[in-house]
Amino acid sequence: MTLSIDKLSDFWAIITQAVELAETLWSAYQGAGADKKAWVVELINSKVDVPYIPEVIEGEFIGLLVDLAVDLVINK
Repeated sequence: MTLSIDKLSDFWAIITQAVELAETLWSAYQGAGADKKAWVVELINSKVDVPYIPEVIEGEFIGLLVDLAVDLVINK
């Protein structure tokens, strides 16, 4: 099942929740940042359709938003 996100605020909420989930799942592992990011990007990219963005670009776009979420939510 693929979700269609019409509002950026909804998409941002999904990303921040996925980042927080990854932080919880990998809490015992130091230096797992790249693995956590890859997991979050794959999870979101497999379930969410970003309108008006070709599938080829979605992963890169999601990755940038994941980096931003980590900076704003986790590393605050």
